[in-house]
Amino acid sequence: MSTTVQGKQDQRDTTGPDPKELLSVKSVLASFLIAMKNYALYPSHHEICKKTLSNVKANLDRFLSDIGNFRIDVKKDELLYQGEVVHSEPPAEGSLPFTLFRDGVHWVEFQNDLSAEEVSGFFKILNEFRAPHEDADADLVTTLWEANFPHIRYEADDGFSDSEALISFADLSLGEEKAEDTAQEEGGEQPAMDDEDARTYNMPNVPNLKMDRALWELSDEEMKTLQKMVYETEHQDDPEAFMDVIDIIMLIVVREETVEEDAPVILEYLEDELRYILEQGEFQRAYRFLERMYGLSLSFEIQKPWAVPLLHRFFDDIASPAFLEILHHSWHMLKGKDAEQKKVLGGMLVLLPPKAVLALGPLLQQAEEAWVREQLIDVIASLSARDLTPLEQLLENKDEALVHRLVLILGRIKGERSSQLLMRMTGHGSARVRRDAVRVLSDREPDMFTALFHLIEDPEEAVRRQTLLYFSQQRNADAEALLLEYLRKGKTKVKSRQHVLDCFRALGRCGSSLSLPYLRELLLGRPLYFGYKRSFTRQCAAIAMHTMNQESARTILEKAEKSWYPTVRRAVRKALEKTKTVTAAGKQHV
Repeated sequence: MSTTVQGKQDQRDTTGPDPKELLSVKSVLASFLIAMKNYALYPSHHEICKKTLSNVKANLDRFLSDIGNFRIDVKKDELLYQGEVVHSEPPAEGSLPFTLFRDGVHWVEFQNDLSAEEVSGFFKILNEFRAPHEDADADLVTTLWEANFPHIRYEADDGFSDSEALISFADLSLGEEKAEDTAQEEGGEQPAMDDEDARTYNMPNVPNLKMDRALWELSDEEMKTLQKMVYETEHQDDPEAFMDVIDIIMLIVVREETVEEDAPVILEYLEDELRYILEQGEFQRAYRFLERMYGLSLSFEIQKPWAVPLLHRFFDDIASPAFLEILHHSWHMLKGKDAEQKKVLGGMLVLLPPKAVLALGPLLQQAEEAWVREQLIDVIASLSARDLTPLEQLLENKDEALVHRLVLILGRIKGERSSQLLMRMTGHGSARVRRDAVRVLSDREPDMFTALFHLIEDPEEAVRRQTLLYFSQQRNADAEALLLEYLRKGKTKVKSRQHVLDCFRALGRCGSSLSLPYLRELLLGRPLYFGYKRSFTRQCAAIAMHTMNQESARTILEKAEKSWYPTVRRAVRKALEKTKTVTAAGKQHV
């Protein structure tokens, strides 16, 4: 005989739960199983138990918020949700269904506003009565009644309880309201369903995610692993180092039992799980989640090739701008954390497919913290090294500041294609982008003088100087030949004395004795070049020879210092002064 609690009726869909709702139920139950296991291994104040209960509370809160009250019906070897079997295992000491069933519990329900203290107290009681005590003064139902949890309801057989009527914790908390008794059920204990009957409870297209006893009953190997976890927890302050147990269970279930028609539902559910984890800023959990998913995809290539396109779609979805927009709000949760914890964000993002660059680029522009920008730059470079196509698409973006950053990232990616993209950027409409493209190329491509030479007459001075700096890096016959021919022609589109001086200084740095006859003639001869005054032309030649720093050049300069013509001596003196000024200031004005 049993008593039924009266109170607010659940507004449930009589057609039964949909597959996604069943997956949510099983995720909550998975966390229950892990909590029971850990409570049997460690004291309640241990960090592992605290972390486990935090997972239980988070899962319950999500369910209560999204779906409603979480009610589970109890059989001897099964737990049911709205008539569907959501967990089954042989009836044995310590199993979750049997622990509840043995003491006469028919169902348990968790309600909104459930507190962490209620969750903790509930599992302490479950752990206390997971094995029968012959000389115990109380049973599970009596202890639950005494605990008076306001947001946990249950129904139990009167014969298993010391109370005369079934008690609702919510009713007790009100004090003035009394639970009404309903008609008592006849026939006593319901017979346990056999395996054939249990199978009739499964919806035809719902993943049969059975979590059998092996998932929470400890093997010798698992005991060693958990002992190692205890040691690591006691010697570090980062509880996030542990893998999210709920996700592991879900992925193992998918790998072993999923059939083709069920996979989309499960992957959609897992996508929601990852979204929730990222919203909480739990990047360590997200990293381990993605790590497991990649392992899953590798196993599917052999065991279930039909699932590979579905997994690719899953990764495409979580790499989309719409999904990764979560990061803009959640990375702030790492503020104040140490550098190692912050690196977890980058480690997690590197596990995404390269198309994530399309989302991470704009996020890079939104990042205010320097450490976030550094992490995103590293991730974009790493993902682009695997596939440059998304980065190439982003280079067409109209945001000049973004393209500027991407050009610098592009310089970190080796290969002919990245060099081709950099070369394309030298024709960009932004002078800043053109300048940086030349600078990046000068750091990695030592012999692109012919391709870049036209930029010495770029409309922007910054681009011209960066190009001439590229020509000035070392002695190079090709660079020397191009500059020498350009100066000999004496025709430039850029009407600037500074530009001419920069070209002569670049010639001095890349040139050799092959340029000396031309420079000597300019310094000591009569002709007027470029329409400039002879004194300026002579200064340019003297600066080039000072910069060249060769014995034959010094000989010409010494001769010029003793010239009968004051303009020649003055040109050498001014050239020397300018060269010393540039050197002392540590600048390279080319």
